[in-house]
Amino acid sequence: MIDIQLPIKSKQKLIQQFQDELNNGNVDNICLAVIDHNTSQTTIIFPIDELTELLHAYGIPVLIDGAHGPGQVNPYLSLAKLKCDFYIGTYHKWMYAVRGCSFLFIRDLSIANQIQPANTTWGYRSRAFQLDNMTHFHLKFFHQGTRDESALFTLPKAIDFINSMVGGFERTYEYNSILSSQAKIMLEQRWNTQGKDLVPNDTQAPYFKMIQLPDLREYKQTDTEAIRLLTDLIIYHNLISMIRGQVAWPGRPPGACQAAGQAGSSGVNQQLYIRIGVQIYNRIEDYIFLADTIHKLK
Repeated sequence: MIDIQLPIKSKQKLIQQFQDELNNGNVDNICLAVIDHNTSQTTIIFPIDELTELLHAYGIPVLIDGAHGPGQVNPYLSLAKLKCDFYIGTYHKWMYAVRGCSFLFIRDLSIANQIQPANTTWGYRSRAFQLDNMTHFHLKFFHQGTRDESALFTLPKAIDFINSMVGGFERTYEYNSILSSQAKIMLEQRWNTQGKDLVPNDTQAPYFKMIQLPDLREYKQTDTEAIRLLTDLIIYHNLISMIRGQVAWPGRPPGACQAAGQAGSSGVNQQLYIRIGVQIYNRIEDYIFLADTIHKLK
């Protein structure tokens, strides 16, 4: 495991951390490298093509964890252009499908046909006539046990929603990424924490931003205090808790918490940072509410 050191000064410095680990580690024992496409809490977009080339030079196959990739990293994620060996992505985070709607991409079909699912499927023993339309890989992952596959049928409707109601992937990407940057600038100005970025602009996730919090009267700059801050925001400041200690700033009636985006706080390099997230239902007023809430704690 590579312990990424923050702050990161440039994309090349980030790649160099992987190179240093390869230089110092036992490369022969690495069977597979697993890399996030973009991280949730630290909001880093990893240069997956450059890292794949680096790892391939050492004979190491690469799997990209793209949980937050589809719908965020760019308007269109082209699997054909990826250089990694495996890519796993989800559609429920940024493409409006429901949970359980995900995909596994394997570049080399000969390898794909050797991959075994966790559950035995109806297509495990493939028949000749089935192979006319599907590969061994598809058949082995077809209809796994008693899994409810209805989630997969929401994806076409989700894409229709993006195109018909939102204006398409390009407009969604433009709106979310611009609002994310505007909110970051506004919050930094309100809190006087400009120039405290943990990662450079070209490695920041479009819809996520990490922003250093100002000094707060009642909270020290530790991981424990970050958790206490989250708890207090939930209990005393009309905030609604989200998974993994993340919180949502409503600015809306109960039941509309998602309309204000997500934020989570954590301790990094002896400082408290907050992570904001942006979705199409957000407005700048949501983050002004966040700015006001934190300002009261200074």
